[in-house]
Amino acid sequence: MKIHLLLVSCACYGACISQELRIPTGNRHPLRAQFQAARTSVIEGRHLLIPIELEQSKHDDKVSFGSLSYSPSAWLGFWSGSGYYNSSRVLNLEIVDLSSTSHHRVFDRQVAVGTWEASFLTSQEPRREPSQDGNEGERLRYPGLLILSARCEDSNTDKVIDRMDAGVVFAYSLDKHELRRLSPASFNIEGLHARSKDIVMVLRDTRTPYGMAVYECDPHSGTGKFVVQGLVP
Repeated sequence: MKIHLLLVSCACYGACISQELRIPTGNRHPLRAQFQAARTSVIEGRHLLIPIELEQSKHDDKVSFGSLSYSPSAWLGFWSGSGYYNSSRVLNLEIVDLSSTSHHRVFDRQVAVGTWEASFLTSQEPRREPSQDGNEGERLRYPGLLILSARCEDSNTDKVIDRMDAGVVFAYSLDKHELRRLSPASFNIEGLHARSKDIVMVLRDTRTPYGMAVYECDPHSGTGKFVVQGLVP
């Protein structure tokens, strides 16, 4: 089985995290945003993904986010398995169903979206089944799911949403339009490695200065287990 990261599984530490995400929507003054047409992508011929980004004139500065501030460099240096994702100005994702007139936002408010590249197979990886459409676009790694990271809350209460706040991994169902949290509470995502059937996350425990952990998760069920916890340099 081809994987991006090989880990030896230790004794299981059960951690069911299948609860539905509830993001506060109290922001009365959304940031000025724009659709980023140059970064749209077709997903398996069925959906169109359109990033919604911070307006260009505000890219280089922290800007008001309700009672908070938002930093465009909130994902500076994040490791996603195939390379560093240097920065992100994405506030949300719009998903258009190409077979109907429906369209949906992944998040119900503006957040600091990281990367969603783990959702897709690379050109070197084989398909699960033969293609029915030669113009399919991106091929999903996990059927029906987008895998993405985001910083949604001011977890350290400093009134700034930046890379010091906890990053979370989510799965978004393209068919059901449902968002599910995958990474465990009280941990920040430091790295993400997609395997054929599950996801391996490298996490930092936000309750201790140096505690690191490795976590495996089934993106479809949302259940996961810690492979190891309490790693220190």
